[in-house]
Amino acid sequence: MKKLFSLASVLLVFSIFSSSVSANAASCMFGHEYIDDVCVYLKADKTSVSLVDLQKGSVTLPVKIYISDNTKNIQSISAAWKSSSEYVKTKNLKNPMFFTDSSPINTYSTSDGKSFSTQMTPFCFSYIDDKNNLATLPGSVFTVPEADAATGISADASSFIFRIDPTTSNPDKQIKNNVYLGSKSDEYMITEFEVEFAQNTPAGNYTVNLIDYTQSADGKTHAGTTYCNRFDKGVFHPSLKSVTFNVGFNLGDIDNSGTIDAGDASIALSAYSTISNGGSSPLSDIQTLAADTNYDNIINAIDASKILTYYSQISVGQTPSFN
Repeated sequence: MKKLFSLASVLLVFSIFSSSVSANAASCMFGHEYIDDVCVYLKADKTSVSLVDLQKGSVTLPVKIYISDNTKNIQSISAAWKSSSEYVKTKNLKNPMFFTDSSPINTYSTSDGKSFSTQMTPFCFSYIDDKNNLATLPGSVFTVPEADAATGISADASSFIFRIDPTTSNPDKQIKNNVYLGSKSDEYMITEFEVEFAQNTPAGNYTVNLIDYTQSADGKTHAGTTYCNRFDKGVFHPSLKSVTFNVGFNLGDIDNSGTIDAGDASIALSAYSTISNGGSSPLSDIQTLAADTNYDNIINAIDASKILTYYSQISVGQTPSFN
């Protein structure tokens, strides 16, 4: 089994789920099972927003969607997400396959030492049996009327479907010019969108969540994150990981020094000791938010340990993240 890298015309579907998901119903019609071997997760390179920046206007940050897949048999996946607050809007879902004649050809590499070139944003989906013919690997093409024809951006979309149809013989619905590489399914993202923080966003934590499968009283499948495999056509539920943004503070930087270090870990541990002995927290509201590295509303030794681990990783040139 090898992973499919999309390097040309692939079947990524962008759409807004309204009342129900009919596309998945056509190929995934049976039971619903939760599978830990597949994880769909959100990742942001920057997760903090300063109040100084918000004073100048709204702030927009990119969010990437990844899939970690150990099953190697996914045929289709749908994903949907939402913001936890009215102050935070998701927008501008990107079609990574979009390119124009003038788009530059860039070369990319993978962790297993291979390289490839493409005019598009490279993205990963899952694994496909490599006995398939590379030039005529079957697929299904979906159109997205909400996407801007000039940019490939869906301004208001908050979901997508990616589907492979191994039964089609229509040459107009076949994947072309893809490359099989033996690296991880999350070597590159699937796609990305943006989150916009309103100018009047208060200090605090704001989460963008992937939506799990939901079913209404009428029995219809509504917006959610599910996938189907290539064998029994069942609907499966991957594990989901959200992304949290910090407005008005940097997570872990309790003393607001601009760096996260052992001093911040010491402050968290001292606060935990004071609270454990019946005292009032010595931290301000903003410091409490900065100290709560696992978002459980409790400041304890776990937070101090996470801050110290973060500092040690930074010290050796790694790029850690509390998310």
